[in-house]
Amino acid sequence: RDWDDPSGIFHLLEDLAEEGDDMKTELTRYFRSSLYWLVLGAGLSVRAVLAYFDFQIRSDAFWSLSAEFWNKTGSVTLGFLVLLVLIRLFSADRETGAFPVINSTAYGRIALFRNRLIAGSAAASVGTILLAIGNYALSVLISGGLPQPDDWSYAWLRSTGIVLIGTIGFFLFAAFVCD
Repeated sequence: RDWDDPSGIFHLLEDLAEEGDDMKTELTRYFRSSLYWLVLGAGLSVRAVLAYFDFQIRSDAFWSLSAEFWNKTGSVTLGFLVLLVLIRLFSADRETGAFPVINSTAYGRIALFRNRLIAGSAAASVGTILLAIGNYALSVLISGGLPQPDDWSYAWLRSTGIVLIGTIGFFLFAAFVCD
């Protein structure tokens, strides 16, 4: 540190830059997890099968059944995503024996916990958005040109927003309970 900084702002900015690197590490751990992508892929695969049968058997209700994605398959998929993938980092420290080392560092546990909460919330948000886009894309591809009801987009966006908030809340609740 070559500068004289009586205000401490440069030191604060350096600390924030280091925190950003730690945040990237946590996000990378989530997105590199093959289980993250497996859970999302499984949820969308189930949706594809259900959408195909909805189109074949109940085409008159296809779009309303598509909008109900979050009522069944989507919610179960996000539940598995949170409980199987995102919470895993919180228990990994105890499983690997790194917990005493982390606890012995000054502010290490607090910073790590905060970074994992933020990164996990971001990963939950990305998962929710990917499932929403996947559901919409599958519905459009499988619908065979069935007309989409006028109010469908509004209902879909509203329910997706509610699910997004609920998923982040579920993740935060599970993280506080598991840590």
